[in-house]
Amino acid sequence: EALALADRICFLSPSPGRVVLEYTVDLPRPRDPSGAQLEQLHAQLLARHPELLAGLPALRAEAAHD
Repeated sequence: EALALADRICFLSPSPGRVVLEYTVDLPRPRDPSGAQLEQLHAQLLARHPELLAGLPALRAEAAHD
């Protein structure tokens, strides 16, 4: 969703929150949320920075128990 809506995306570290990666989304508007450009950009971003999602399963499990 951030790729479709934002011109810039900031990834934050855990507490204390600090910007660990700032990414500029340089795609023309309007953006198709299900378009190939966004899917390709999403895949490239995760391939280059797999650590961005490293803690996601634990966070989802935590949220499910709350």
